[in-house]
Amino acid sequence: MKAKFFVYLLFSLVVLNSCSNEEDNVFINEGYWSGQYTGNVDSGNWSIRIDMNKTVIGTFTPIQSSYSYQIIGTITENGVLNADIKTSEIVGEFSGTFIDDIASGLWTINGDDDSGSWTGVKL
Repeated sequence: MKAKFFVYLLFSLVVLNSCSNEEDNVFINEGYWSGQYTGNVDSGNWSIRIDMNKTVIGTFTPIQSSYSYQIIGTITENGVLNADIKTSEIVGEFSGTFIDDIASGLWTINGDDDSGSWTGVKL
């Protein structure tokens, strides 16, 4: 009887431990982020969504116009972002770091024609 109890106890601990490991696999930067950017020509707002697969999708919207660029990229487990800013005519880069609930980095559009920095927070 004691042997069956210990086998059951051991099995229960293994099952409970495997369930808690699933919770540990949550990506800390997953969610919605937004902020502002400034540059030598342009300034505005940005917002992105980071999913559990570390895919980044969002918008980059200048204050001076009614259009938005698309942000598409990836983020590493350590919070390093590498993304592109795109429209059919424009290509740029949006890169930076996400630490705790604060993000910051640099951006460029059309080479060095316009560039600057950005900051933001997790929503």
